[in-house]
Amino acid sequence: MTICPTTNRRLGMDRALLEELADYAHCIDYARIPPSVTGQAILTVADTVACMVSGARAPEIRALMRSERQRRGVGDVGVVGSAVDLPPEGAARVNAYMGDIHELNDLTCGHSGIGNVAAALAMAEAVSATGRELIAALVAGIEVTSRIYSAFYPTMKPYTEVGMVSVGPAGSAGAAAACAKLLGLDAEHTLHAMANALAQAGWCPAEVIFGDGGSAKPLLFGSMPAAAGIVGAMQALHGITGPVRILEGPMGYLRTVARSYDTEPLTRRDIWYLESARRKLHACCGYMHSAIDSLVALRQEGLPVDQVARIRVHMPSYIIPAVSKSRPPATANEARFHSQYCLALALLGEDIIQPVHSDEYQRFLTGGVSGLMTGIELCEAPEYSHYHQSRVDLFDADGRLLVQRENQAPKGSPRKPITSDEVWQKLRRLCTPVYPEFDVEAYTGRLEALPGARDTGWIVRAFPREVHE
Repeated sequence: MTICPTTNRRLGMDRALLEELADYAHCIDYARIPPSVTGQAILTVADTVACMVSGARAPEIRALMRSERQRRGVGDVGVVGSAVDLPPEGAARVNAYMGDIHELNDLTCGHSGIGNVAAALAMAEAVSATGRELIAALVAGIEVTSRIYSAFYPTMKPYTEVGMVSVGPAGSAGAAAACAKLLGLDAEHTLHAMANALAQAGWCPAEVIFGDGGSAKPLLFGSMPAAAGIVGAMQALHGITGPVRILEGPMGYLRTVARSYDTEPLTRRDIWYLESARRKLHACCGYMHSAIDSLVALRQEGLPVDQVARIRVHMPSYIIPAVSKSRPPATANEARFHSQYCLALALLGEDIIQPVHSDEYQRFLTGGVSGLMTGIELCEAPEYSHYHQSRVDLFDADGRLLVQRENQAPKGSPRKPITSDEVWQKLRRLCTPVYPEFDVEAYTGRLEALPGARDTGWIVRAFPREVHE
């Protein structure tokens, strides 16, 4: 990418990290984005919209729509599956909630897709953006999110120490960059859009996501970042300035979530994180996918499942407090973050963890699943540092090791990606149960032709619209 020059900006050692990101985001131009990256951006829209449709009829959506209508009133931006429009902030919040509820949204550098797509779609409709403008904004947002996330992920503090999940603030900064691009802001205003969003980003408490989260959990990864991004960009448009050193300051975000950080990912220009997109096959926490895939593969290869009495799962240490549970799931959200439950399903016959497995978790807590759950133990593996890494040891009733399987690349990781065809299949798989009469093939064709689209509001409005009372 050609780096465009800036003027009247601090240079050298005094330059804030957020300034580097603002310049980077501002200079992204559709014509200079490699086709491989624009293709991944379109697939991210398809993947995220599929997740939104999957959650469009969740019971919580009606409550959230009532709340948004009372807070902000009716607007002119579409909500998936709703006959009622909302202001951009509210529409982004609801659409992101839908897309997060089943834990199927992407994992590219910490769920970067859900907040960025929700914010960009809402802002793009509000300003009547073209397909190319939407794609450029989305690339800017995801790349900003990914650069912040990559600066600290290897040294992230345990959730039990910091009490927050790093996804929210990073996604808020990215969503602000995407919205700033759609609003046509210059680099200086883009800087303050991101600073404003980071200043107002949600805490993203780990207890809500991995503990007793109630029905608020889906707000945290996508809804709050999308809303913060829109608010931050609109404030910058009108002259509100933010804390430009909120990333690296002595009391800043990076020092809060990690023991140390590396500035190189924040400043390098020779990489596109979207080229290494991470997407989900299973409708559950991504921390479990590596072990789930191992158990599915062993079963498909002919493992005598009836002989398995105990399973020991080796994982990175920071994962275990989040997904190791001592009792059966008591809510749908708990089921999506319950390793023992999801691993038992995988060994006993489920090739893919589907939304129904959490929505109707009581139905699947049969004797076989419940019995196996008590024999699944999660263990710290000091040699593992990434959630893609795992090893499963399976034992019989006498304690003999039946088989051992290590996995360094679950389905959906860059080394074993979900292909473009599989993304379109995911769109079909998630849309059809919700809207059986919807023409998914025609919609797929329109998304594939997104670079030539003169408007983008149809991306959300194409689905059957129902009244949420």
